[in-house]
Amino acid sequence: MKKFLKIALVLIVMVAGCILLLRAAVLHFADGELGAAHEYSVLQGYEFRGRDMAHDSSFIIKARDEDTNADVLGLPRLDTEKGYVWFITNPQTTPKVKLIPEGAPFSITDDDLIEVKQRLELMPEVEHYLLEHRQPLPQ
Repeated sequence: MKKFLKIALVLIVMVAGCILLLRAAVLHFADGELGAAHEYSVLQGYEFRGRDMAHDSSFIIKARDEDTNADVLGLPRLDTEKGYVWFITNPQTTPKVKLIPEGAPFSITDDDLIEVKQRLELMPEVEHYLLEHRQPLPQ
């Protein structure tokens, strides 16, 4: 009987360990690479559709994109006459700052940033990035 209890205890510990490993894997992929890949794919879609868009406005807002719960912000690229830099303002996965194309210069005024914050959910990390990396508007 003792041998049976030891075997049962070992099996229970092994099953519990497998469940914990499976849970960790699910959480990693839901909040990790796969979740981030989905958010980047949303940005890629906006970048593709907007790369030939003239700079008709100082920003573009897409609240709660239909494919996801992401709020998307487009800011005119300063290195070209067309196209926008696209941000997810309320990312659900890391990294918390996602933009396409990366490294492209953009600008946003303080007044525009206030309006964006009133109309979209803007995570503090994204706001900090916008403030730290914005460029002055060309004269």
